[in-house]
Amino acid sequence: MVRHWARRQLDHVRADRARDDGTPRRTGDPRPAEQCRDLGAFPVPHDPPDLRGYIDLAIRGGFPQPVLRLGDAARQAWLEAYIDQLVSRDAETLDGARDPARLRRYFEALCVNTAGIVEDKTVYDAAGISRMTAGAYERLLSDLFVFEALPAWSNNRLSRLVKSSKRHITDPSLVTAALHLDERGILRDGKLLGRIIDTFVLPDPTRSPAEPSPPASAPPAGKRRASRDRPSGRARRR
Repeated sequence: MVRHWARRQLDHVRADRARDDGTPRRTGDPRPAEQCRDLGAFPVPHDPPDLRGYIDLAIRGGFPQPVLRLGDAARQAWLEAYIDQLVSRDAETLDGARDPARLRRYFEALCVNTAGIVEDKTVYDAAGISRMTAGAYERLLSDLFVFEALPAWSNNRLSRLVKSSKRHITDPSLVTAALHLDERGILRDGKLLGRIIDTFVLPDPTRSPAEPSPPASAPPAGKRRASRDRPSGRARRR
C-alpha cells in the first residue's frame, strides 16, 4: 500500500512541476479535492506499522522464499548466501572472470550509500577500485537486478544534466544482510535509517509480480534465477 501511495504522490508532484513550468492544465486534470478522493482508494490498515514495524519489513525484504518460508535466522543465512553467490558464481556467469572480493567490497560500499547522493569517487575509493571498474560493476549488478541508478530529477533540464544519480540497492534486506545490521543498528544512525526507508518505499515500475521461487535448499544462481527471484512489490505486501 505504501509503495502504491508513494508512486501516486510522485506522479502528482511531477504533474504539478510541469504546470509550474507553464504547461497548461488539461481539462479533467485532478484538482486537490479530487486528489484527496483518489487517496481514499488506498485505505489505511486497522493496525498500520509504526517506525519499528517498517524497519522490520525492510529487514525482511521482498524475496518471496525467505519472507514466506523462513524464520529470522534462516532468512539471514539465505540472504548472506545469496550475496556470496551473487558476487561469485552469478557474476562470473554473466561477465566472465571478476574478482569476487573486490566486487563484494563495492557492493557493500553501495549498500552503505543506498538511496544517497554521494560523489562517485567517494564510493569507488571506499572499495579501492577505479572509476572504470566501478562502472563495470554497476552494470553487472544492474544486470543481476540488485542495483539501479535513479536519474536526478529537476524541473530545469540543464540542471538535471549536472546532478548525480541516486544509487539504490533494489531490496533493503540485501543492505542489512551485507552490513550485518539489525533494528538497533539502524535506529542508532539517522542517516542510515532514512536510506533504508527510502530504499524500502522506492516506487519501481520495473519490478514484476512475484513468480514461483526455487527450492528452499539454495539461493538462485545465474541471470535466469536472479531475474526470477528478484525483489517484488507483491511479496512485500504479503
